[in-house]
Order: sequence, then C-alpha cells, then structure tokens
Amino acid sequence: VAGSQFKNGVGTSGLLISKDLGKTFDLLPTDKVLDGKDIHRIYVDPFLTTNMYAGAEDGAFMSTDSGKTWAPCEGVTGSVIDVFASTVYGKAVFIGTSTGVFRRVKDSGEWSLRKIEGPKKLRGFCGGARAGVVRLYAVGDERDVYFSKDNGEKWDVLKGTGMIKNNVRNIICAANNPDVLYLNNDDNFVIRKSSNGGANWDSVFRFDKNVEQGWVE
Repeated sequence: VAGSQFKNGVGTSGLLISKDLGKTFDLLPTDKVLDGKDIHRIYVDPFLTTNMYAGAEDGAFMSTDSGKTWAPCEGVTGSVIDVFASTVYGKAVFIGTSTGVFRRVKDSGEWSLRKIEGPKKLRGFCGGARAGVVRLYAVGDERDVYFSKDNGEKWDVLKGTGMIKNNVRNIICAANNPDVLYLNNDDNFVIRKSSNGGANWDSVFRFDKNVEQGWVE
C-alpha cells in the first residue's frame, strides 16, 4: 500500500495498493474516514496482517479489515512518525508521533502515552524485536536519542562511541533485530550504523565519500 495522498483529475484522494511488487497500483476501496487526510505513513501489522495503521499529520487511524474501513486511534495526537508492533511481553503496538510514543496492549482499544523525560516533541521513532528482546528508540527535538527496554515504561539517553552528537534527524532500526541501527543528521550528509544496540557506531555514508563506502548516487 502506498501511504502518500494523491489527487487525480477529479480531485479525489485515497490509498493505492499494489499486488505485483510495485509494478502497478490501484485505488484501495475504503470508507470516507481518511478523506482529506494527509496520510504519510502506512503500517501493516506483521502478526495480524488484516490490521493496518495510517499515520497522518493530526493523529492515526486503524483498520481491522485490510483497509476497507478505518477508525481513529482515540487518544493518539501529533504528526505520526512511525508504527511498530511486537509480541514480546504480550502483544503491543506503538505509534511514535511528534507528541510522544503511544502504546496499545493486547487489543485493549486504549492508547496510552509513554512519557519520555526531556524532549517536548519527537522527530524520530522506531522499534525492533527478536527472541524475547524488544527495543524502542526515539529522537527528541533537542536531538538526543532515547531508548527503552521495557515497552516504553522507562527511557534513557542512548550514548555510544562514534555516535552522531549534533543535529540528529532520525533513527531507523531493523524490525527483526533491535541491535542494528542507523542514524542520520539534519543535512543528510552523514549516516552511521551500529550493530550492537548503539554502543559503537561506524560511518557508512558521507556526502563526499558515498561511492567509496558502498552507496550509489
């Protein structure tokens, strides 16, 4: 499913779906709940693929029938950054927004904000899990990176050797391995990777050396 709003010749909008690995896209028939919404993130729950989440500038929406119908995620506020689902410590879904990280446990229907002491807003969020281990990561508006090992109950500042220390823009985590992380800065001129949960970082992209380090323009 493509998560960007589009407009055609008659000014309608909606979501696009591809069933041939992105070669062609068709309009996904759905209800009118998402009409007029600037949808910039779509997430399909890997553990229950009929459950989908749509992230907008002003909250999130959930579908339990593969996108046919949608309902607001009540209580979730802010511009959605990303969504992550995990079965560790019981099934939980996390939505990271500019407001903070919201959690819904065991299909309870209730979303609760997991407080991160320090940042007023978030600019980055991701999560990963494997073999009984789950990690959540967030980037604050002051560019500090935070992590949680307990489903968002407690957050600490992530520190590591070689880590970007200024102007951190976003963090990306391998969904099936929370030890593999990528960080980039505001200018997108530097990308660093950690394979041990943020303890050590190596440069894998620089604007002036991308070809040397394996990245193609």
